[in-house]
Amino acid sequence: MAKGKHQKFKLYRLAQIMHYRVDKMLKIQMSEEEREVTLLADNSLAGVIIDRFGKDVMLIPKDEKQFTVHVKVHVSRQFLGWVFSLGEQVKITGPEEVVEEMRQEVKRLMSQYHTGE
Repeated sequence: MAKGKHQKFKLYRLAQIMHYRVDKMLKIQMSEEEREVTLLADNSLAGVIIDRFGKDVMLIPKDEKQFTVHVKVHVSRQFLGWVFSLGEQVKITGPEEVVEEMRQEVKRLMSQYHTGE
């Protein structure tokens, strides 16, 4: 009987921790304003863009290989990391402040792996 009580206590504590972390993440997300960001992407990423931003997003053909899309996002390290994870198939083209944020994030990551010490 004592073992059952101990297991219930562990589950209760685990539920509290999980609940707290989700609440904390939501507050962080809600504190940033959404911004319109323009992306230039390879046509092969159309499905990825639609999955991320919804089927109502408008893909504007640039040429036979690429399209432009304007999306509303919370510009954060997570968003920049997502763009970075798509490699050279996508590029942030505007606004210039967000392009500069991406440049700074790339520099930060490069310095983390710098081996010239």
